[in-house]
Amino acid sequence: MVGMDSNGRKNRGGRAFELATFPLFEKISNKYKLILLTQKQFKTLRTFGFNISEDIANRKADFILLDYKKKKAINFEVNFYNGSGSKPEEIIDSYINRQNDLKSVGIDFALVTDGKCWSSASNQLSKGFRHLDFLLNFYMLKHGMLDEIVNKIFFNKNND
Repeated sequence: MVGMDSNGRKNRGGRAFELATFPLFEKISNKYKLILLTQKQFKTLRTFGFNISEDIANRKADFILLDYKKKKAINFEVNFYNGSGSKPEEIIDSYINRQNDLKSVGIDFALVTDGKCWSSASNQLSKGFRHLDFLLNFYMLKHGMLDEIVNKIFFNKNND
């Protein structure tokens, strides 16, 4: 049967997590009058006046919040890992690189990650907290951290 092996189920949890987080990003974009882009390549930001390098132009972002008048944007990547494996171990390094690539063109980055596999990958999470500007889980996203990040990035306010 087509699509019934483990590859057929691959990223089902990740897609469900994107769907679960979408209303939160939509609500925040409406609240602060920001543009919300979903599943767009970074080269799309060129139409808003951002100088996007070829190194990241064809990469796809889960969510981007932007204010083209202020020339500010932040890429939110969301992922959910229910099982174990090598993917959660490599993901932090790849997102540290993503953040560095985006910072070089003036775009901020945040990783929203969750799932039970992180209980066995605490060393990777610790690395993420050391190197990523914004690393949060679904609970944090839902309970005020998204507002804090938006205020810091777009309005230079800390909600201390």
